[in-house]
Amino acid sequence: MRITLVYPSFGTDHHSLYFPFGLAYVASSLLKAGHEVTVVDMEGDRLSVNEATDRVEASSPEMVAFGGMVTRFRYVKELTKLVRSRLPGVFTTAGNSGVSTVPEVYLKSCELDCVVLGEGEITAVELADAVERGTDWKQVSGLAWLDSEG
Repeated sequence: MRITLVYPSFGTDHHSLYFPFGLAYVASSLLKAGHEVTVVDMEGDRLSVNEATDRVEASSPEMVAFGGMVTRFRYVKELTKLVRSRLPGVFTTAGNSGVSTVPEVYLKSCELDCVVLGEGEITAVELADAVERGTDWKQVSGLAWLDSEG
């Protein structure tokens, strides 16, 4: 499965000096499981939201996953809406400390199918496998999503 992982920016005038290890661990796990992974690093490549969305679209993903700390929430919110408008059929998810703390905020504010709670290395692989096979991804442990009642 073609999966694009997105590391959102902290802000246009602020750049982190830290490598996104969490996203790298998830990417490594997905690669080892046989998935094709592209990483769009807004922070490292100093990309605007539109440039990052262009790169996501160019990767022709079947799934897009957003990482980053809770301080990057506004970019996740903006990116998910743009990605969903350009790639309406793509499966979207996110995982980070904010998602694990307040999943309902991400699910109600962002264009996400589900969120990954806690460490994502195992859950991301199980989720990608389920989506790729067309099986019920809601059976994967460590996920949250909105049901018909919100």
